[in-house]
Amino acid sequence: MLIIVPLGSKLFKSEPQEYVMRDLVGHQFETADEMLKTIGLQIEVIDEINSSEYQAGAIISQDPKESSKVKEGQIVRVKVSKGPVIVRIPNLTNKEFADATLVLENNKLAVGNVEYKFDDLPKGLVISQDPESGTSVEEKTVVNLVVSQGVEIKTVIMPSLERKNLDDLKQLLSTLKLNLGEVTEVFDPLVEEGLLITQSIAPGTEVDERTRVNVTMSKGPETVEETDVVNPEDPTDIPTTGQN
Repeated sequence: MLIIVPLGSKLFKSEPQEYVMRDLVGHQFETADEMLKTIGLQIEVIDEINSSEYQAGAIISQDPKESSKVKEGQIVRVKVSKGPVIVRIPNLTNKEFADATLVLENNKLAVGNVEYKFDDLPKGLVISQDPESGTSVEEKTVVNLVVSQGVEIKTVIMPSLERKNLDDLKQLLSTLKLNLGEVTEVFDPLVEEGLLITQSIAPGTEVDERTRVNVTMSKGPETVEETDVVNPEDPTDIPTTGQN
């Protein structure tokens, strides 16, 4: 409750009553206005200022100051809060963390908690934010971010693909989240056509998921076409030429 303390009493009607000014800062303008009017003081708003400290309508400063002597009819000049500046949260998803930080600073916002998670997004990009984009907030509000660490790399033990056909080894590699690389086909008299001869990564090797594995597949034994062989010791085997 606001109380203005009178100083002494009126000796003559023509003498204005004096009071000791009390602190109006933080009180609502309407409340202060009504109170001052009851003792013959006037109040005037000289400025309205955005403030995150005082709610809208509250007095930020006053003149005369607290404890000053004032007289009836005197004007008390005050500055009143318009409340905090309200801004909208920008969209930060899919932005580089450094760029997102700059965007927040330009909008008079701040980075809050930053959490890092594995994700399909490239490393360093913002996955999500809180508050969400479009939310109306006060200046200097902190925005929490979740940032990508990139795809999580897991390892597997390379299996043996020996004597497997292409379909079977594709299925096995896919199950282990490995990728089939280059497929080369060669003749091999010892390995049945369509089966694996060699693999680029030895069985038992620890490799990252999504590693490419090159394979060499058998086309079976190479067939050789028979050709006529001439026996030089057999005169009948010598081809004849036309005579004139």
